Amino acid sequence: MGLSFGRADLGVGAVIPLHYHPRASELSFIMEGVVELGFVDSSNVLFAQTLQQGDVMIVPKGMLHYLYNPGTSRATVLASFGSQSPGIFPAGLGVFGSGIRDEVIAASLGGLDHATVEALKAKFKPRS
Repeated sequence: MGLSFGRADLGVGAVIPLHYHPRASELSFIMEGVVELGFVDSSNVLFAQTLQQGDVMIVPKGMLHYLYNPGTSRATVLASFGSQSPGIFPAGLGVFGSGIRDEVIAASLGGLDHATVEALKAKFKPRS
């Protein structure tokens, strides 16, 4: 049918880090709690909303996005993807855990110094 679903339970202050799905749009339904959902479009404009129980938001395919629980209790999100294989590309791991040369990362991110790039790379070790 070309659909898949996922559920996320977010504790207070928890975040699903910046990522995108290369093969699917995502529809997020807030089952309980409060969730801030934001995505950045291809013009580098942030669209962010604080969603309550029962709210829905769609993230277009390929848009960098995150979910964050700013509330005072657990939040539960049910996500539906417009593909049976939406894929997921985590931004931090893609940049800092991919083996891209430090000089390229530093220049790409506004001239970060070598120590900062190395410190960030240490936080994003690729999965074995």
